[in-house]
Amino acid sequence: MRSAAQNPLQFSIRFADVRRVRLPSFPHSVYFRLLGDSVCILALAHGGRDLQTLLTGRKLPS
Repeated sequence: MRSAAQNPLQFSIRFADVRRVRLPSFPHSVYFRLLGDSVCILALAHGGRDLQTLLTGRKLPS
């Protein structure tokens, strides 16, 4: 996660404007969006989840 905070653009866009960081040694990923110069975490999900359904309708903080 430290690398995502330091250089979030190195992570590929998975869908829409949501990016993914895979966690080493775990079958989980962190999904996030960029808000200006901030990283907004949307979900921590197991690799087997249907992420399109999970993230659809997520609202960003104001």
